[in-house]
Amino acid sequence: MRTYFSTRHTGSKQGYGRGVALVFARTDTGWFHDTVSLATSVCFIKKRIHFVRPDGSQGGGSGAASCLIIFGGDNSTAIKKSGIGMVLSEAKS
Repeated sequence: MRTYFSTRHTGSKQGYGRGVALVFARTDTGWFHDTVSLATSVCFIKKRIHFVRPDGSQGGGSGAASCLIIFGGDNSTAIKKSGIGMVLSEAKS
């Protein structure tokens, strides 16, 4: 995880990295802290995610709590408006 995010989104703080990553909320890991430090914000999803199969039937649930790591202000605003969870952004000084 650490290598993917560090090479993919190193420019996000400068305004040109955009995207949203759905990951397990593993706040006790180094990759999580490294990645969130590059992000615009993070959304901790209220409930566990359940997946839907291509035929529309209910699939399995996720094995742990999930979060969205958000890169880019437009993405952050949209996810805040969705109400799917608690969005935390870096405090501006």
